[in-house]
This record gives sequence, C-alpha cells and structure tokens, in this order.
Amino acid sequence: MTSVRIASPHSVPGIGAKRHWKCSLRFREATRRAGQSTTGAAGSTRGCGASGCGGVDARVPARGANGRFLHGNRSRCPRIDCACTDPVRTCTAVVVAITPSQYRRWDVGTLLDTDDMPAQDRLAAITEAVHAAAAPHHVIAEPGQPIRARFEAWDFGGAGIYRIVRSSGIRMVRTAPQIRRGPSPAFVVALRERGVAYRNCGEVQDRIEPGQLFAVDMNAPFDIGWRRTGAHTALMVPLDALAMSAETVRRGVGNLPASPLYSVMSGFIASMVASADELGADAAGREIAAACTEMVRALLASAVGKGAADGGAIPAELLLTQIREYIRANLADPELGAESIARAHSISLRQLYKLCASAGVSLEQSIIANRLERVRAELSSPAHSHLSIASVAGRWGFRDPSHFARRFRAAYGITPREWRQASGTGAR
Repeated sequence: MTSVRIASPHSVPGIGAKRHWKCSLRFREATRRAGQSTTGAAGSTRGCGASGCGGVDARVPARGANGRFLHGNRSRCPRIDCACTDPVRTCTAVVVAITPSQYRRWDVGTLLDTDDMPAQDRLAAITEAVHAAAAPHHVIAEPGQPIRARFEAWDFGGAGIYRIVRSSGIRMVRTAPQIRRGPSPAFVVALRERGVAYRNCGEVQDRIEPGQLFAVDMNAPFDIGWRRTGAHTALMVPLDALAMSAETVRRGVGNLPASPLYSVMSGFIASMVASADELGADAAGREIAAACTEMVRALLASAVGKGAADGGAIPAELLLTQIREYIRANLADPELGAESIARAHSISLRQLYKLCASAGVSLEQSIIANRLERVRAELSSPAHSHLSIASVAGRWGFRDPSHFARRFRAAYGITPREWRQASGTGAR
C-alpha cells in the first residue's frame, strides 16, 4: 500500500486546526497492475455502477447518512449526488497510483501539479485536492479537452490562499445534500485571473471576467465553472471568525461590486500571492489571518450596507463591525470598556449590551481575548525579546500582572514564561 501526504480536510487554512496532515488517499498499485477491482472505504476512487451512471473512476468522498456510498461525477455521468443501491456488490474501486511527490503540504506552496500524472488519473487527483482545500463537492471535467491543473496553497495560521494557477475547463458543483452531510468552516473571496467563469449560486447568476472579485458561500449550493483554461486565487477565512449572520453573508456575496473596498480587496489578494512564501513563514501568522478575516468582514459589511433596502437589522450588523474594529484599534488603552465604546459610537450602554447579546458576543471577553492574542504574538517575537513579560502585557492594557498571568494560562494552558521559552525568545 502506497500512502501519499495531502492536506486533510480537518487541517485546511481557514479552520484554525492544528497543523497536521494525513494521507486521505490509499492506493494499491498491485491491484491496478492486475486490472482488478475491489470495494473500498471512503477516500478511494470508485465507479458508481448505478443505473444511468457512467462515472468510472468517480470520486466518492464519504458514505451518506443511510450508509450508502455517494459518488462524485466525471463528465459523462448525467446524475449528480445519486447513491448506489448496493455498495458491496455494485460499487467497484478503480485504484489510482499517485506518487508522494505529486502532493505537497499546504505550507510548501505547490499542492498539486498533474503534468507528470497519467491522463486517466488526473480528474481524481484534482477532485481530491479541491476537497482538501474547501469541502466535498463534485468536480466535472469539460469534455473534449485534455485535463490539466496546477494548484498552490499557503497557510497563514487560520486563513489561507488557495490558488488555481491553471486548470482546464471544469465545473465545481456543491449540492444541498453535500452541505447537510458536511458543512464547510470556510468562506471564500476569490480574484479571477484568467478565463471567463460562470457562477450560479441561487439568486446570483453571473459571468466573472478576469480581474473581477467573487465570493462563495460554501454552505449554500453553487455551480461554478469555466469552459477553457482558467485561473483564480481564493482567500479562505474561517466562517466562525467572520461572526456575521447568514443573511448578511448571502447579501454580501451577491453585491460585492457595491463595496468601496472592492478594488482594495483585489489588490490585497494580489499582494498576498506575491508575498505568499514570506508570509507563510512569518511568525505572526495569527495576526496575518486576523487581518485577512477583518478585510473580508469589512468587504461583506460594506457591500451589504450599500445594497440594503431596509434600515433595521443591517445597520446593526454594520455597527457591530465598527465596534469590533474600534476594540482592535484601542486594545492598548487600559480604559477600553463598555462606557468608552458606547460613547465613541454615540449609543447608550443598554443599546451596546443588547447589540452584543443579539450577536452572542461578550464585550469583556472579546476585549480580553484580543489583548491576549496581541501579547502572545509579541512574546514569541524576537523584536520584543528585550521587554519583560509584564511590560508586554502592560502595552496591551493589562495593568495587573497577576491577573494577566491567570488569564493567559486559562486561555492557552501554559504560562507566559513557558510560552516565551518555547518560542525561543528568552525567559524574562
């Protein structure tokens, strides 16, 4: 059995999981050489065999709730999201041999390059890479052209860049049953770089030209594709960190051009790609991830604000975004609290607490959590190794060293001194 190392769906950028990668495809080359077929577990490549399905080598990401194998689709499969009626006797596994060098870890840059792969193995490899990057969905090759793709990816400690450097014509389809079986923890904003793409996301049906931004809510059905060689770069951020309602996300996805940050975000994504290797190796990965998330949140909020027809819930969402920004900008102020925040935004304390409660946000805990993140980043930075732990904590609003130490240990399970020692920046 030959194992390959590929990013696990449980450790993709934007989820905030620990950095670990595991094999998600296992192959038996002897079976392939012998021309045999065998049933296999989720994660293998199999044909469906169900009536009307010609999807030999179709990708099967998982079993459904009823225990049946759910199959992906190649271009000649007419049915999407069907299920085999008898997985043991009907489904067969066609084993694909992919060498370890053809898959790379997220933080290395190149995730997949199909040029050295046999033509018959490429669609399965592309599908696996797409699944690992975001969430299970169907990948269908455009007929009548060779299948080729090169993908790159970088992890920035909670957010990430996923780049389709080039790809032959494909369709990526995520259906409601797939969403129910596996909700995605990521939200995507992408910059189209080459070739015209077509998007169908419920109410949003449009044509995406090179140079245009588009967003994808991974927890809503979509159908996105291009007919000839195409390329784009996707910025992936953790959905829970956005802390925005599903309605706001839905409206923002369909109204991005209305945002005054549209061109700013385009330049931001392009700059991230240009400096991806350096940023991926930067010790301040969490800060980079936080900046990416804030940019996406501001983009969606401003797009919704410009396109909103009502004057109720949306302004509240925008106000909450402004409050979060105010907190992050004033963390170093020891007097930062409910009163100063309410005063700065011309609202009463009661309105402030009601707004936070409706969003499930604890104002005090949010301030403390943000301050702890800033202190932790500086304690691991060589640039601040000359400062004592108490001085670093004081820079971010912690006036009581004992209170800070207790909070730090409760949040991270380690003392500030132990964290600094583990980071190799000295013990003070």
